[in-house]
Amino acid sequence: MEELLPLIIHSLNLKDEGIRIICLKMIQKLLEKENTNTMNIEELTVNLVQSLKSKMSMQAKNSTLICLDLVLTTEEGGILKYRKQVTNEVKNFLDDRKRSTRRLAVKCINDWIIA
Repeated sequence: MEELLPLIIHSLNLKDEGIRIICLKMIQKLLEKENTNTMNIEELTVNLVQSLKSKMSMQAKNSTLICLDLVLTTEEGGILKYRKQVTNEVKNFLDDRKRSTRRLAVKCINDWIIA
């Protein structure tokens, strides 16, 4: 799986919604595991924030917000420099029409501000 990780991270910027959702689910599973020291967390964070700028389905939005929240559980100290960038992009989802997306956006912003 470690060999595929750069490809998975790069595929977050593809326009195909199905591939994006599958990749987000894989990243989510990898972040939930204890062994995340082999992942490039900074590159992942940047690509997750970039993917928030594109138009996406509710499932993709929610998966991206969950992944951004899980990124904070890693022991990577360099990701806090992306705090402002992440919170500014996630703020756009605070007025989403779906309550689940708004709830995840609030949780993500709160976790990034508190971290």
